[in-house]
Amino acid sequence: MNTLEERIKEFARKQGIECLGIAGPDRLKPVPESPPSLDPGFIMKGARSAIVFALPMNVPAIYDFLSKKSATPHNIDQKRMVQVVFWKATRIQEFLEKEGFKAHVVRTNSDYRRSPNPFATHPSFSHRFGAIAAGIAAHGWSGNVMTREYGAAIYMSSVVTDAELKSDQPLDPRYFIDGYCSKCKLCVKTCAVQMFQEHEEEFVLVNGDRHPRAKRYNINLCNTSCFGLHGVTWDKKSSSWGRYWIKDWVGKTFKSTKKVKVFKDMLQQGFLTGTSFRRYEVIRRMASIRWPEEYYQSLPDTHNLPDSEEEQVRIQREYSAEKLGVRGLDDYNVSTCAHCALICGPTLKETSRRYKMLAKGGIVVPGPDGVMKRVETFEEAEDLIENGSYKLGFIEKTLDGILLLFQFPWFYFGFNPKSIWQGFRYRRALKKSRQEVNLPIDILN
Repeated sequence: MNTLEERIKEFARKQGIECLGIAGPDRLKPVPESPPSLDPGFIMKGARSAIVFALPMNVPAIYDFLSKKSATPHNIDQKRMVQVVFWKATRIQEFLEKEGFKAHVVRTNSDYRRSPNPFATHPSFSHRFGAIAAGIAAHGWSGNVMTREYGAAIYMSSVVTDAELKSDQPLDPRYFIDGYCSKCKLCVKTCAVQMFQEHEEEFVLVNGDRHPRAKRYNINLCNTSCFGLHGVTWDKKSSSWGRYWIKDWVGKTFKSTKKVKVFKDMLQQGFLTGTSFRRYEVIRRMASIRWPEEYYQSLPDTHNLPDSEEEQVRIQREYSAEKLGVRGLDDYNVSTCAHCALICGPTLKETSRRYKMLAKGGIVVPGPDGVMKRVETFEEAEDLIENGSYKLGFIEKTLDGILLLFQFPWFYFGFNPKSIWQGFRYRRALKKSRQEVNLPIDILN
């Protein structure tokens, strides 16, 4: 008779999941050997094991996104696929329950532990750390996790259970860093705000092992760029799909920027956009709520999208307004960056191809009608932003700022003694381990 682990994997394959791994109790070691975000107890009391899987992002949609042809196919792919993995994980949960075990799906995104700093966004259970523990992934240079099958351009989900499962063999912590990333590191060149270094590395502790990645300057640089609050690159040659620029950041690098300033600039820009509340509501609702399956099934997969950009925009707008309940946005392309993950393909040749698309893609900024317009030079983009870009009114900006003021505290503010204590113990262990090899101690757990 097949083992439970074999039955789980066979069931997953029938669900179209090929990249799946299992982490048992021996691969979910508690703090301080692992980060708090690898503790399945934050999701389900008594959880002992985790099943983690990955599905690939649509590659043609990535090409359109990086080349600045259109951001819409990739955004539709995201809205569809975050629900697909949610529901596939639900099927695995139901399978385990039929086997007589308790199980619980980890929400696809925006599932954060409450914290005195509601913007800290510590995952209740990290799909990335879970993928490392389950043996399907290891860190790439950017800090994204990479799989052998798909690179870093993946959607992930996890299910925790009280079943004591046998762990799959993990990848060596340096599996991609030494073999793949050492020949590439193109992810460094894709980051508009240069959040991580090209040559210096740091590490995190996972199950007592040192897992390397590039040294990070400040995670809020990434938060700012990925939320579309600052889109133009430091060298002014290209951009993300972010609709906004922080004037004080244009043409600058951030190697010595104080964290307080970055945090202040990020919050200030978020309050000034006039759309931040609704944009985050789209992000939160599309990935942290499991909607009826017919919702995501109403979105065509990217192979069957209509050719017309206007029709694609209409499909996404109607899904966001009618299914997710977020209305009034001119642009529902809330996924604006993640370049470091999107360019990272399963081969060096594919990664190089994607990077060239991004490097030649130019700059996009909002035009007079609010639609993102591609231009070739920084001077054209600057002129459009200053003189021809669509701008929201004072009342709309003020209302959005007030709603945003309550949004993050409502969902993420609080005091979780277990989380605070575990975070303290982990940081102390990490500091000690990094001091042994003379590395910096700053880490987001």
